[in-house]
Amino acid sequence: KKEREREREKENYFVSIKIIREKEKEKERKRKKKKEKEGKREIKMNITDETTSGLRLLAGLQDREFEALVDASFDVLLKVKTEECLKEGVLAEVDPLKVKRGFATVLSIVVEGGKANSPAIQISGLMQEYKVSAKKRQYFTERYETDFKDVRKLLSKTGFNFPNIVDVDWRMDYCVKSSAVGKVGKPIYFVSLQTEDTPKVAEGRNVNQQDVASVVTDQVEFSCNIEELQDLVSKLKDASKQMERLENEYGS
Repeated sequence: KKEREREREKENYFVSIKIIREKEKEKERKRKKKKEKEGKREIKMNITDETTSGLRLLAGLQDREFEALVDASFDVLLKVKTEECLKEGVLAEVDPLKVKRGFATVLSIVVEGGKANSPAIQISGLMQEYKVSAKKRQYFTERYETDFKDVRKLLSKTGFNFPNIVDVDWRMDYCVKSSAVGKVGKPIYFVSLQTEDTPKVAEGRNVNQQDVASVVTDQVEFSCNIEELQDLVSKLKDASKQMERLENEYGS
């Protein structure tokens, strides 16, 4: 009898362990699912201190001022109107400094939202954090949803790419005398940077083999003394170290 009781206890123990493990697995599955959902909802926007300060400013505007500013900002961004519209109508009655800061804030939110492909509900959530009223949030998000595709299209065609430096030539001349200052007796360095630029890249499109002919080459030339050259080299080294630090911190 005692033996049977021990066997039952043993069986119950293993059943209990199995149940506990199954519950833990289920919890882990739910946790992962929730994390994946939160990851999809995450706003990957670069919100600066200036933008958060601007959101507080927007929260303090009257409804009609806010709506006029939002409409004008979208119209300027999409090149429907010029920035002169920021001085017209209702906005003509608002402090010009407030209009400029508000305009910059709206553009920042729209551009960052467009870059991150953020839905309107996320933009509304961001604005709610800084006490922007529900009526204003609704007006903003309706305009955001209406023009979202056009904003994304505009961003895809807008680039800020600098030409690539592909080669460097330099020579040193020893300047004995100058007509301007007389005797000099110092070396002068002449530097020539060969650059390449691809207009199609700057327009936000990828380059294929057929686009190779569109690559534009150019020469950037300047002269400097040894102190200026040393200063340039020092700054380039600093920039290189900064890039290495960022690569190590965030990955290439």
